[in-house]
Amino acid sequence: MHSKKKQKILPSTMVLIALWITGILTVVLLFKGDGSTKKALKQSGKTIVKNESKSDVWLYSTNENLKSGEDFDINVYANTKGNNLGVFALDFNFDKNILVVDISKGKDGLSKGRDGENFIVMSNPNDISDGHFRFSGICAQDCANGDQKHIATIHAKSEADLNFSDIANQLELKELADDFGKPIAFEEKNGVIIIK
Repeated sequence: MHSKKKQKILPSTMVLIALWITGILTVVLLFKGDGSTKKALKQSGKTIVKNESKSDVWLYSTNENLKSGEDFDINVYANTKGNNLGVFALDFNFDKNILVVDISKGKDGLSKGRDGENFIVMSNPNDISDGHFRFSGICAQDCANGDQKHIATIHAKSEADLNFSDIANQLELKELADDFGKPIAFEEKNGVIIIK
């Protein structure tokens, strides 16, 4: 009878020990982790991107310090404040002596973001020469909703050495609406966009 009782306890004890070891290894990898672990986490979207402006729609790049002639991506993020984001229209205003939008990449310089798979994204490449990049997206179902949603990526090339923080607040919001087309209220002040 004693051996039967032991057989019932043993599998559950082994499961608990396995979970405990897995938990310890996960913590070690997350906090100490080697480069490949950190890279895998970054690629899976588990890292939290910097949002120093505290804006609800903001720009982010993994390349902070850029050399002249360097290709880089400018990711557009949104905190939708509980709204299903169905429509966005934005302007990225920049100094063409510092960077150019690379219209040979993506669709006229723009690609869908990781959380924008259900969006149709489009841009106006004819206005880029004046230092304006107008772009938008539309989504009808399973739209982005959350606090760190990567909705689009602008492909760029630096024309001079630059620090990304110098251009990070050059985004201008023109329109936001939910997936039923109802406008989402926002206010914009000094490059900071707040969704109400």
